[in-house]
Amino acid sequence: MSQDADTVTSGGDIATPVAQPVDGPVNAHQAADLLRQARDRSDAGRTLAAARKPQEQAPAPVEAAVEPKESGDEPGAAPPPEAHGEAQEAEPAEVPPIEPPASWTKEAKERWQSLPRETQEYLARREQERDREVRRSQNEAAEKLKGVSTKEQQLEQARQQYEAALPALLRTLQQTQMGEFADVKTHADLERLAAEDPARYLRWDAAQKKIAAVARDVQVAQERNAHKAHAEFAEFAKSEDEKFLQAAPEFADKDKAAKLQGAAIDALKDLGFSEDELGNLWNGQERLSLRDHRVQLLIRDGVKYREAQAAAQKAVAKTLPPVQRPGTPQPKGAAQQQQREAIAAQLPKLKGQDALRAAAKLIGMNRQAAR
Repeated sequence: MSQDADTVTSGGDIATPVAQPVDGPVNAHQAADLLRQARDRSDAGRTLAAARKPQEQAPAPVEAAVEPKESGDEPGAAPPPEAHGEAQEAEPAEVPPIEPPASWTKEAKERWQSLPRETQEYLARREQERDREVRRSQNEAAEKLKGVSTKEQQLEQARQQYEAALPALLRTLQQTQMGEFADVKTHADLERLAAEDPARYLRWDAAQKKIAAVARDVQVAQERNAHKAHAEFAEFAKSEDEKFLQAAPEFADKDKAAKLQGAAIDALKDLGFSEDELGNLWNGQERLSLRDHRVQLLIRDGVKYREAQAAAQKAVAKTLPPVQRPGTPQPKGAAQQQQREAIAAQLPKLKGQDALRAAAKLIGMNRQAAR
């Protein structure tokens, strides 16, 4: 190199000659030196690039693992930059409100609104668990009740069969005892039996106790059946009274009902019923058959009353007889016709036995006129 150029090194790299500035005008000799220096710098740059290329491609030396320091450990340390592409935390969506349990009171539901959401979620979850447990218990109880109902029906059928057989069983036991122990009639006979034949006395005593037990069962069954029949009749009477008031609304008036009931009792007594008998029949303590002659008479009177009402409804308006000269005789049967019309006109106003008698009379007169 020329003495006019300085050598520049950087980090042990190959020295590159640097041209020194020239003061004043440049002659031919100086221009040649500058051109040569420029060519040398170009060759030195290519050599330096070739020398650096293998070093850049070589892997970096492995360094010892060093735990990263948290940001802020050193004063003035900048926060670490966020990784590129890291997902940002999404804002929570609006959560719908939790409804209070339906079984709570109005005051409890109002207080529910002031509770924290975490407490609401806990209480709602507990209420759901409680409801599920209640439903499960109810289903189990229903299944058990089905089984109990079936067993109860079977037991009821067995009890009814046993109670139905009790009277016959009691008679059989009594007849057997009377046949086997016919000689035991008085207390003295019983004492003699106990003294002379203890074994036979024990058989008599066992048979007597069995008869007494069956007799008690018969009495209990009769009382139970009587109570059941009384309850069933009370329900029957209530239902029938309601139906009667619907068919005969005039009995809703207490005063009218009292008068009509009195007239009904008088009519039934006329047919042959006694007061005691009527009371027992009304309370369901006795039964009455349609074959009873008094019931048949009562039905007959009712049929006649219906026929009379039908005849009265079909009766035409009364017409005036034709004008006749004085002394002219009336047509045959005119008087009876007027009498029938008068009875038919008065019949709707009559009640009780009077209505029945008038209806029967009108029916008889109509039949006689038809003949």
